[in-house]
Amino acid sequence: MKYKSETQPLNSRDGRKLFILTNYFLFHAQLIDIHKHYYEDVRKRAMACLEPGPKVVSRIRPTAAAAGSHSAPVREGYPHAELLLGDCFLKYGELFGANTAFGK
Repeated sequence: MKYKSETQPLNSRDGRKLFILTNYFLFHAQLIDIHKHYYEDVRKRAMACLEPGPKVVSRIRPTAAAAGSHSAPVREGYPHAELLLGDCFLKYGELFGANTAFGK
C-alpha cells in the first residue's frame, strides 16, 4: 500500500483544524503493513512445515550426502523447517531496515 507524504487537515470536536504530521504516521503505517505481511508469510510457511506438500518436502529435506556421513548416509532425512522460516526472516529483515532489532 502506497501512502502520500503531505500534511492533512483534521477537524477536532470543537471545530478547530488540526494538522497532523503525515510523515510520522506514514512511516508507522508502512511498518504496520510490513508486520502484517510478515505475520501472514510466517504463518503460511509454518503451516507448510506442519503439513508439507510434495513441493515443500523436496525443498526442506536435505540430501543423503548432507544428512549423514560418507560411511553411513541417511536415507530419509528430517525436514529442515528453518530453511523456509530463515528465508522469510531475511526478506523481512531487509524491509524493516538494518537499524531495527529485526534487521540486525
